[in-house]
Amino acid sequence: MDYWESNAGKVFTEAVKFYSDGTDENIYYARNAWDHIPAVQEGLLQKIKALIKVGIPVWQIYAEAVGKSVQDVQKAISNGTISAPEFQKTFIKALAEGTDHFPALASGKPPQREKENLYRIVKIIDDKQIVINAGANHGISLNDEFEIFNTGIEVFDEDTKESLGTLDHVKARVTADTVLPKMSICKHKKSKTIANLADSFKVDLKDISSEFGVIKVGDLVCKLKKERRRTDL
Repeated sequence: MDYWESNAGKVFTEAVKFYSDGTDENIYYARNAWDHIPAVQEGLLQKIKALIKVGIPVWQIYAEAVGKSVQDVQKAISNGTISAPEFQKTFIKALAEGTDHFPALASGKPPQREKENLYRIVKIIDDKQIVINAGANHGISLNDEFEIFNTGIEVFDEDTKESLGTLDHVKARVTADTVLPKMSICKHKKSKTIANLADSFKVDLKDISSEFGVIKVGDLVCKLKKERRRTDL
């Protein structure tokens, strides 16, 4: 069977679509890297860089899957403690089954990333600036507003059993400060609330914290419609 027709191959392809803009170019680039880089440590590091380039938060997903920090995983791969075959097997399983902060991609249901105006953080520049995987090609304009959030628990109506949606936790609000074709740099939007007067995010620059309110690579970012914009946040 062709690898890309197998369950592992399909999960990998779904991951590229989910975390990147889903173009044929990105799918080809990621598949080519996965196919042709040899299963040795040097090749593994190149493979990881290729996946990060298309938007997949590889270090964070793998670290959550094995219960270690990003730094520990990077060190283990660099010194050969984690082999290339072991990494590939664990990484595909993490993509398929999901982790605490990253969705399962083998459920057969389209992930939330497919919803209009929903993107992800792909890089944290510092405690005031983040990069999201959407730019002018996605309809993003200068000063567009976004909410960074965690998807909360799903709530159901006790009588009808109908889903009422999720109780999402909004971590921060940001605005697009620099808009490029495929990504945007967003800055923290000043808060007027007593609880959040600082200009800075509460971020973990090394992406090693699992704190609920800490902003991390991979977090969901929702573009706000004009009618949802408020001046009191």
